[in-house]
Amino acid sequence: MKDLIPRRAKWIKDYVETVDPDNNKVITRDGSEITYDYLVACPGVQMDIDALSGLREALETDSVCSNYTDPKHTWKVLQNFKGGNAIFTQPATAIKCGGAPQKIMYLAEEYFHKSGVSDKTKVAFVTLGSVILVGTLSNKL
Repeated sequence: MKDLIPRRAKWIKDYVETVDPDNNKVITRDGSEITYDYLVACPGVQMDIDALSGLREALETDSVCSNYTDPKHTWKVLQNFKGGNAIFTQPATAIKCGGAPQKIMYLAEEYFHKSGVSDKTKVAFVTLGSVILVGTLSNKL
């Protein structure tokens, strides 16, 4: 990240606790007050795998993975997949890259073909958004 920040910019590695727009300042978690002329708010997304009961334990297995927490583990899970149901999900909440859940499904489907398990595999994409999409790339569900 350091290489992407302009040289004259000051990188403050802290959390904002309070925004005081009347006085053009923010107060960070460590109590520092930072004044500004203009404030551009770019809040990041925080991963909270403990918000869903059992998710942390599931991610420690060889059959559940997340691109967001450990893409190397995702690759390992795909390599060890020998057929069955491959379910891909997308949360209804904000995520770092909206296309990533679909992209890994497409890549996995291609990998299943190349590794010879596509004829033993059902692929489904399930989301809790305003529209429920359930389907398959290989028309097996």
